[in-house]
Amino acid sequence: MLVGENGIITQAQRAKEETEEAQEKEGIELALTTAKIGENGEQELDQTNFQKAKE
Repeated sequence: MLVGENGIITQAQRAKEETEEAQEKEGIELALTTAKIGENGEQELDQTNFQKAKE
């Protein structure tokens, strides 16, 4: 069973998409944490420092 709803190819594609989604979510969470902590350890989150943290 290579194709179909429960086929190997379908399951592999689904797993790949779930992994990519989890990686994106982890990156966003890391950027948010970095932006919240900031350079001095106490910084409010705003668009500027969030953009800086994403880079």
